Amino acid sequence: MERHRFDPLARAISASPVGVVVAAIVVTALAMAWSWNRIRMDANTDSLMGDDRPYVQQYRRFLGEFGDLEYAWIVVDAQGADGVRRTGEAQRAVDLLDRALRAKPSIERVCSRVTAPEQSRLATWAMETADLRGLAEARDALPLVAADAGAGTLVADARRRLERLGLGALFMPRAEAEREGAAAFLELEAIAAAAPGAPPFVGTPREEEFLASDSGRLLFVGVMPRKDFSRFEVIDQPLADMRAAIEEVRARVPDVEIGMTGKPVLQADEMATTNTDMNLSSAVGMALCVGLFMAVFRGVKLPMLAFAAFLVGCALTYASAALLFGRLNLLSVVFMLVLVGVGLDYGIHMVARYVEARRRLPVEESVLHMMRTAVPSNLSGALTSAGVFLLAWFTEFQGLRELGMVSGVGILLTFLAIIVVLPALLVLFDARIAVPGREAPTPFFLQREGVDRSIGLPKARMVVAASALVAVACAWYGLTHLRFESNLLKLQAEGLDSVAWEHRVIDDAAAASWFGACFTDRMEDIPPLAERLRAHPEVGRIRSVLDAVRMETPERAALRMRLANAIEAAPARPRRVEDWGAGDLRDCAMRADGLAGHADREAPEAAGRMRALAARLRTLADLADPALHGEAEASAARTAVEDAVARAAHGMRAMAEGARMPLRDALPESVRAQMVSPGGRFLVMVHPAGDVWDSAPLDRFVAALRAEDPQATGVPMTVSESMRSMERSFAQQATLASLLVALLLWLDLRNARETCAALLSLAMGVSWTIGCMALAGSNFNLANFFAIPILIGLGIDSAIHVTHRAHEGALDHGFGSTRRAVVVTALTTTIGFGALVLAHHQGLRSLGVAMAIGSICCLVSSVWTLPALLRLVGLRPRRTHLRLAGADDARRDAA
Repeated sequence: MERHRFDPLARAISASPVGVVVAAIVVTALAMAWSWNRIRMDANTDSLMGDDRPYVQQYRRFLGEFGDLEYAWIVVDAQGADGVRRTGEAQRAVDLLDRALRAKPSIERVCSRVTAPEQSRLATWAMETADLRGLAEARDALPLVAADAGAGTLVADARRRLERLGLGALFMPRAEAEREGAAAFLELEAIAAAAPGAPPFVGTPREEEFLASDSGRLLFVGVMPRKDFSRFEVIDQPLADMRAAIEEVRARVPDVEIGMTGKPVLQADEMATTNTDMNLSSAVGMALCVGLFMAVFRGVKLPMLAFAAFLVGCALTYASAALLFGRLNLLSVVFMLVLVGVGLDYGIHMVARYVEARRRLPVEESVLHMMRTAVPSNLSGALTSAGVFLLAWFTEFQGLRELGMVSGVGILLTFLAIIVVLPALLVLFDARIAVPGREAPTPFFLQREGVDRSIGLPKARMVVAASALVAVACAWYGLTHLRFESNLLKLQAEGLDSVAWEHRVIDDAAAASWFGACFTDRMEDIPPLAERLRAHPEVGRIRSVLDAVRMETPERAALRMRLANAIEAAPARPRRVEDWGAGDLRDCAMRADGLAGHADREAPEAAGRMRALAARLRTLADLADPALHGEAEASAARTAVEDAVARAAHGMRAMAEGARMPLRDALPESVRAQMVSPGGRFLVMVHPAGDVWDSAPLDRFVAALRAEDPQATGVPMTVSESMRSMERSFAQQATLASLLVALLLWLDLRNARETCAALLSLAMGVSWTIGCMALAGSNFNLANFFAIPILIGLGIDSAIHVTHRAHEGALDHGFGSTRRAVVVTALTTTIGFGALVLAHHQGLRSLGVAMAIGSICCLVSSVWTLPALLRLVGLRPRRTHLRLAGADDARRDAA
């Protein structure tokens, strides 16, 4: 590569530095304004998956059909530390949480139970067909029961019907007698429901059904928070409201444990942890890098000028992200780490070459020397590093694509900003007087001249052999001990409360917050699908609308309408009979026993129910008899009977309302969205049998679902597919990056042996990295897997600078400022990423470990192994005229 091609640019910048700086300020301001108005933050993890992937398209169709079903779950553990189960206290805690959360505007929905009215409304959908027929047979009594005519009215009407049956049953048509008896007994059932221990009257459950695990130990409150994906704190206000409610309830119900989990909570906790960790690590890393920069250059001005030029590139990168995608997702937002790790290096190399010349040359000539020597190497490094990241566009994972595009374009823009703005800033602000001809060493000349020349061929062979031996050993050890950690919970911060509660739910409820989704247009398709799924050991609980209702048939639909019509015929103001007593109940009980005796032969089961009803009526008669229990207790018993009759009336009217509703509207609020879509499609929620946070059981579960329903979707599918996609993308990018680096390196060096030497030094550095990671007990995971492609880009950048300096005769005269600059850039990368070891988030910490180890290994391979390799391949200087042998040549070139 010809080193004089940047002379016109250098002279133009030196001629009008003010114009360049003013233009840079204007462009930076415009870029910041553009990105501020155009770019948005997208914290939705679904955005990391490419819309062109079939599994993503299927999942988006599911979301479009059923909506967002990713609830935050507040979990109440009824079993205390002493092992005693306090179900009543747990239910009280759920009641308090439900009321507190419903009052919060940041909460969209709260699901904690199926209420008694909801059960009544669903009754005609849920009861057995035989029970529906029985109600239809008793339809003559339905209007009176639903009219809330009072216990006396029902007793009188039932007694009249029983008398009629007793007197004329032999002469009545059988169907009429059965209808009359069914009506009488329905009226008496409404009364007998007040007896102690009696079952509730049909359609009038006494208790609410709480959402609970199969064991009954854990009670759940499902909370749908208002989600703002334009901010990284997607549910910060809802989360704060939920935690405040939990603390308040804990204080009032201290004997039960309460916690939160679910995908939104886990993601919010992870985001909060990573934000805190990133802020701390960035502050520490920036402070250490600036301190190192200033210590190396023994001043503040030059590092600040380089940093100012770097900031121009950052502003342009934000604008390019706004133009390319209009957003930053959870992966692409870390592009600043890449720019700090790569972009600042260009400024370091340029300042190093500038300082090298500045002790002997004026500013303009020093800038010319800097542009001739540093910019070509920086250009090769920028093209290579940017190419490595841009190759991510050819992978299948959208998050990695966007990170690669933004980072690759950002590297090029930062390179352009630094080579244009930094020279202008130097011309304007570095007015120190240089003494021509002075050969005094600068701070960069700590490297002794001739150190590389002292490595003859025998010693070079020893260095290469030792490096290769260590590389082979490290590669073997790393490949046999490293593994890919796919469990996302293990990447979270240790001791995180939401993770602990997720494990508690998994242990008790078989991963209740995870489910695969199968959906169908017909209810009839659900039972055979569920039966096939249950044959797989990976499948746990299966939930569908058939858990709440019976299979719909034309007969059931007709019976519901018949019941609804009968109930709605209830008189608005029925004639009430207020005078009733224990004798009336005993008379009804006696007549019921008589009818039971007649039914013993033909209908023994019905006869048993009649006798049980008669026994409850006698119990109530005794309780309502003031001669037996006193007036107060008798009055309380009569009040209980009236209350039971009123509940029966309310239940009947709710049943009629639910019978006329579409199925989805009749379902309880807490389960409606999880069973039937607004479009009428049915959802089958398939829970895994075990812990699917680990990839192996997750993949088996996904395979089992797709074996029975190829269109199955849900979070398990997207997580499994995205993890496989990330692994494939990592392998694709690493392979393509290696090929691209080899091609660009050969185009730059135009020498196969030198290209192989540089690539071999890089391969050794990567091998050492893998081995050292294994020795440190670190593994690859979804947070640090892209460290290797980054290291390939960073490592080859150092190798390019070392090789270019070797072309200037460095193997004979020393690498001077280049080696020092390579060391500094590697150390800034190590510090920048290595500060992540302070993170509590284990994924970020592992990324810091991988990048710190990799940066040091690639540094050693570049400054120690590569010169020996270049000596072995017989590299000959090509551009000795660029060495600072004296000021006259440089001045002559500048003239």
